[in-house]
Amino acid sequence: MNCKQTDFIQENSRGLDGAVYALLSKFPARAFVMKSTESGSNAQQAEDIYEKRLKDRLEKTHQDAFVAIEPLSGEHFLGATISEAMGAARQSHPDRFSHVLRVGHKAALHIGHTVQ
Repeated sequence: MNCKQTDFIQENSRGLDGAVYALLSKFPARAFVMKSTESGSNAQQAEDIYEKRLKDRLEKTHQDAFVAIEPLSGEHFLGATISEAMGAARQSHPDRFSHVLRVGHKAALHIGHTVQ
């Protein structure tokens, strides 16, 4: 891991527990850095594709699966884990960003504690 990557992770991981920090430190910093307008646009386009083209079908057949959507092509890639879905998307479109959703959920991941 280089110094620039370490600085990025330290600056952007405040409040994360040791396990999450350790996981993040294994990836190159470029995996986490993208222009916010580009990522926001990709996310919105992918969510629109999900809502308009995929939601009804996938929620009947792939509830709780992860779906990576590549917004330029409109292609989607299913996986039992985020890694599987993203891996399939990256293999098909290595130079493009994809957005991951969880079928039938408001968020791909739920992080935090529940209050009882």
